[in-house]
Amino acid sequence: MAVSDVSLLAAFGAGVASFASPCVLPLVPAYLSVVGGLDLTRGSSETAPEPGGRERLARVRVLGALTRDTLLFIAGFGSVFVLLGLSTSALGSAVVHQQILLTRLAGVLVVAMALFLIGTLVLRTPGLYREWRPHPMLQRFGPFAAPVAGAAFAFGWTPCVGPI
Repeated sequence: MAVSDVSLLAAFGAGVASFASPCVLPLVPAYLSVVGGLDLTRGSSETAPEPGGRERLARVRVLGALTRDTLLFIAGFGSVFVLLGLSTSALGSAVVHQQILLTRLAGVLVVAMALFLIGTLVLRTPGLYREWRPHPMLQRFGPFAAPVAGAAFAFGWTPCVGPI
């Protein structure tokens, strides 16, 4: 077994381990419902049997649309991580020589987060409990619904990105 074979096997194993992690596994039913539900939002004409024995053609169209939507979902999902990686690399190389300033700014950020935590847990300030979640209506995006849904899932699961 060559070194490249071990690398491919290790990468595959890491992918399986990442997929089975508690952060990624809940994504699977949501992904299936979003991608599978996209056909339902377009109307039932694609899934209804056509007269004249064209049910097979209708199934092929539905499978083609589902495959297209799956690939677009993956493209939207993957593009978020590619853009985050590129921007982080560019930002890191631009500020690598400013470590003292960055250390001080990080200290200020830690103190600000501690004050926020005190405000929410100790003072019970209701204004600090607010949250904002975008709820896009996927039907309005038409053919771009799948990549928008993929990007939304990627932003939602970004905190779960681990070393694998």
